[in-house]
Amino acid sequence: MTARPRVGIEKLRAYPGSLALPMDALCAAREHDPADIRDVFMIDERSLNVPWEDPVTMAVNAASRGVMAAVRMSYVRTYFPEWEEPLAGAEEGEVEYELTAADWRAQAPMS
Repeated sequence: MTARPRVGIEKLRAYPGSLALPMDALCAAREHDPADIRDVFMIDERSLNVPWEDPVTMAVNAASRGVMAAVRMSYVRTYFPEWEEPLAGAEEGEVEYELTAADWRAQAPMS
């Protein structure tokens, strides 16, 4: 059997939930063989959909980070404004990126 390539989650630009369940425990509960699951899905744990995390917000945040990196913007800071009615994910903070004119001129053309 040919080994499947391993791809890191950061390369996929995906950000799973903060809680996870080991696949061994999940397989035992569902009477599945953990080796089969590992071979097919290439995972050792499964993230949980918890009520305080919004998957839509997480998907938007993952895409935003990818876009900022693709256009070569630099991370500046994460800050935490006060919100009267905070949206899901507000506890993660707001993120600021920048691209100065000097940085733009110094970069090689994007391919």
